[in-house]
Amino acid sequence: MHLASHRMVPLFSGMTRPRALVGHVWEVPIAAAIALVVTVIFGLELLTPRDVLATLVLLPLLIAVWALSTRWVVAVGGLAAVQFAIAVAVEGGNRLTLVIDGVVGLCVLLVARRYGVSSLRSPQGQRTPTSTQASRLSPRSTGARLSISGIGALSRRELEVARLASRGHTAPDIGRVLHIGERTVETHIAHTYAKLHIQSKAQLIRMCEELERRG
Repeated sequence: MHLASHRMVPLFSGMTRPRALVGHVWEVPIAAAIALVVTVIFGLELLTPRDVLATLVLLPLLIAVWALSTRWVVAVGGLAAVQFAIAVAVEGGNRLTLVIDGVVGLCVLLVARRYGVSSLRSPQGQRTPTSTQASRLSPRSTGARLSISGIGALSRRELEVARLASRGHTAPDIGRVLHIGERTVETHIAHTYAKLHIQSKAQLIRMCEELERRG
């Protein structure tokens, strides 16, 4: 119990960061809890056809799109979409209200997700590369092609560390997520830089999407 509570402290303290649960031991249980809450809300919606309770799912879904990885966002979002479609089909009297609420909610969720992902790719305090730097770091450049081809040389742990680092997480954050020491994280990052033929975190961040696809 003490160990579980100890792990929950850094978890909740870091929840303000986008995708804070990605790779975390609590990601799956929390995704399951969000799915359960969404199901309960839609169940109450069907039991009270005169009231529109479906709008309450916006809060748990916001937590999902902000904190979870893409695959769990898709899973939870797909479940919510199916249940929403059932509610719209069943509740003829509230159909228009449900559709309007659904469209507004979807827009809010998309904006939240887009903001979260973009903020990780451009961490606070990091300068935006100039156009010349961007062209040198472009996937069309020779160096970038070498970096991408080098992803296959990364070990499983190095790939996990590289993904988290490319999202803007610091070495202490990565250590807490993967339950390894900070120096071990730094060693993995150094090996990653060497295998990818890069010299800076800015270059690693620009490879975020490619690292995600190799998962």
